[in-house]
Amino acid sequence: MHHEGFNRAVKATGRKKLFIAGVTTEICVTFPVLQILEEDYEVQVSADASASWSKYGNELALRRMELAGARSLRSTRSSPS
Repeated sequence: MHHEGFNRAVKATGRKKLFIAGVTTEICVTFPVLQILEEDYEVQVSADASASWSKYGNELALRRMELAGARSLRSTRSSPS
C-alpha cells in the first residue's frame, strides 16, 4: 500500500483479510490488490463490483489478481428476466 495514510489506517484495524472493490478492474482494483498482497494480507476481490472497457480486459485483470493470490468472488444471484 503506497499511500501512507491508507496504509496506517488499514494496519490500525489489526485485520489481515481485506475485501476490495473499485470502479475499473484493471486500474482501481488490480494495482492496489497486488500491492496489498505483497504485504501478506489475504485479499478477496468483488468481481461483480467493478468493470472494464472490455470483458476480455476484465477477465485478464481478475486472473492476474487470482494468480497473485487473491480470491475472486462473484455473485451467484441471477438477474430478473
